[in-house]
This record gives sequence, C-alpha cells and structure tokens, in this order.
Amino acid sequence: MLPRRGPIPISRLLSRIKSNSTKEDVMSVEENKATLKRIYDEVWNKGNMSVVPELISPEYLYRTPQRDIKGPDGFSSMITIWRTAFPDLLYAIDEVVGEGGAPQEGFQSCRS
Repeated sequence: MLPRRGPIPISRLLSRIKSNSTKEDVMSVEENKATLKRIYDEVWNKGNMSVVPELISPEYLYRTPQRDIKGPDGFSSMITIWRTAFPDLLYAIDEVVGEGGAPQEGFQSCRS
C-alpha cells in the first residue's frame, strides 16, 4: 500500500461556482463529491476526455513551475500527458470530505 497523501482542496480542481453566482448556481456538497468522483473514475482512470468540459470549469487554473494549466483543454492535456507516461496508473478514492468547506479527497494511486 502506498503512503497516504493529505487531502487536496477540490477548489484546485472544480470551480463550477461562478464569481457572480446566485444561490441557485452553487453545487451542493453531495454534487461536488459526485463530480470529484467522476473526474477520477471517468477521466483519470478510464481516459474519457469527452466529459471534461462538463466537469471542469473554463476558469480552472493549476499553476506548475513549468506552465499554467488553464480550462478544460489544459486539464485534458495534463491528463493525457500523465496517462501516456503512466498507462497503468489508477486512482482509488478513500474518502471525500466536503462538509464545512470545500470538498477534499484522500486517495491512493496504484498500478493496475
């Protein structure tokens, strides 16, 4: 078993709440958790990039030392690079905690 990583804030991944959102635009904790699980199951584990525009906000931004990764296209590109480099990489989510703030996940990566 791999050592467990600390939780990663979902806000780094999802941002379906728009800056000028109304209460109706805000996803519930359970919706956030389900979306996060879909990202790992469908995108990371199965490579289904067709769902990325539905799951990742156009405002998504992930900063790395090499470059900024922006929006669904940048996210898809990043996943494709990782899946090409590590084709047998799988993520297993141990838990998703979302009550009291932004959802966070604890997961393990493993080889199939």
